[in-house]
Amino acid sequence: MRAEAAEITGSDLHRRIPEPVGQDEIGRLARTLNSMLGRLESSAARQRRFVADASHELRTPLTSIRTSLEVGLAHPDRAPWPELAERAVTETSRLQHLVDALLLLARYDDSALLNRREHLDLAALAREVVAAVPSDVPVEVQLDAAVHMAGDPGQLNRLVRNLLDNAVRHARTKVSVTVTTDGPHTALIEVADDGPGIPTADHERVFDRFVRLQSARTRHHGDATGTGLGLSIARDITTAHGGSITLADTPGGPGARFVVRLPIVH
Repeated sequence: MRAEAAEITGSDLHRRIPEPVGQDEIGRLARTLNSMLGRLESSAARQRRFVADASHELRTPLTSIRTSLEVGLAHPDRAPWPELAERAVTETSRLQHLVDALLLLARYDDSALLNRREHLDLAALAREVVAAVPSDVPVEVQLDAAVHMAGDPGQLNRLVRNLLDNAVRHARTKVSVTVTTDGPHTALIEVADDGPGIPTADHERVFDRFVRLQSARTRHHGDATGTGLGLSIARDITTAHGGSITLADTPGGPGARFVVRLPIVH
């Protein structure tokens, strides 16, 4: 067992230690080590997929910027420089958002993401986010007078902002934001839009990294549809605060309604 374990490296995590038939301590140790190797193999596979996806996502805006500049330099006298500059700025902004999201995910775990806990008013925080996020559709706000809890204000701000950005991107005519309590120990955040909605089969997948659904879910065809990381980061922040996030049906019609439950920790 020791010799086999010593030969296993990061490139062959699929290997396993032979397990004795018996139920003694040696057998239990072998099964524990194999279980650990299985978790390491799964983690390494996820990391490889993440790196591959991130590389592709970073390459796309860089390619667009380079192509625009090369076209302009090839025909400097005839190039539509204002249009090329606007495209470069748009892609650079997208690249910046993507890098910021990747840096956040790179240091993600429950303890690292939750940098500090402060007493805060979740309703007031949501009101500030709604006022700061640009929207070309009306945003209906239903907030309790105060929802006091303890959490990381920066990360909770990002949580509400990511959900609101997603809703505004897909809404047809309106977005609603609700912050209230669900009993004495739970804070409730709901962000809903009246867009095309999300199929039931994708209710869990939508929280995976780099997932983008069909174009029918996007209100503005051809615009930047986001990084594919916003909802994943929202889930990570919620989990770090000991809460849960789900995608629920929207009463009275199509659309998407994200429901966040956070424990009220004083």
